[in-house]
Amino acid sequence: MLYKDAQTQTFSKETIKLKLDGTDENSRCMLAYLRGLLTRKDELAIVPIDDTTYQLVLFYENTSSDDDQLLSFNDDLLSFSTLSCILTPRYNMVFDLDETLIRTRMSSLVNDAPLENEHEFTLRGGRYFCWVRPGVDMLLRWSCQLFNVHIFTNAIYDYAVQIVNILDPKHEHLLLHVGSDTNKMRELIKSREQMTTVQHIPQPLGQKELSKFNINPSNTIIFDDDSRVWKERQCILPFQQIVVRKKPTEFFCQIRNESWKKLSQLHKHDYQQRRKIPSTTEKITFSQDQILQNLK
Repeated sequence: MLYKDAQTQTFSKETIKLKLDGTDENSRCMLAYLRGLLTRKDELAIVPIDDTTYQLVLFYENTSSDDDQLLSFNDDLLSFSTLSCILTPRYNMVFDLDETLIRTRMSSLVNDAPLENEHEFTLRGGRYFCWVRPGVDMLLRWSCQLFNVHIFTNAIYDYAVQIVNILDPKHEHLLLHVGSDTNKMRELIKSREQMTTVQHIPQPLGQKELSKFNINPSNTIIFDDDSRVWKERQCILPFQQIVVRKKPTEFFCQIRNESWKKLSQLHKHDYQQRRKIPSTTEKITFSQDQILQNLK
């Protein structure tokens, strides 16, 4: 729905499409595999394309003209002829730090030592102990494979840098493509310094906005314990429903399920809004040649 013309119900000519119709052995094997992945209602498969910002989205397409049917997949459509595959930019995931992924305490005691599972660091003459929520490493590894991941924290930038190095000490996910590049680090992290000053939030804090990353809210989900500081509250995952899962695997599975549910809601809303706007002959398009060149 996100990539279709809302009036004609067709993909634009510029959208790259692949069709698996079962006419050859490779196609039939792929269809059988995908059918196993997509047997549940509203299920889809995301296949990241390495070293690019694109992914393949595979799903069963409902061709019904009924408005209600257009907004959901239908179990009756689970046949080989209705499987669709489109190439899209990756979705975005934005994380808060304190009280969301981690919890930090400051110590003024000389003999104070970190508790079990706490990480110690110093910043501007102060000693801090950071506890990482169980399941966060699993979450970050999954997120960095499927999403463009960003951090937006109420804390100062220098503190955030310390925390992301605790979250990814071996540069295996969050910092995989950042390294020691300070420009890439600032692209990954937005902090208190980038918050927008608003009247209802006491300074030095402010409002968080996705525009600071120049990303589309319709393609973005946010995991943050405090929804009040966000402009795009419609993108926020239900924090309390997720963190009630104390076991790492259960926590990860819950946030994964809520992520796809939230993206589905955002896409449906975007689709409904576009249906209200009359179609025009002029459309913003992208070049297939350009995308294919980037994928080489």
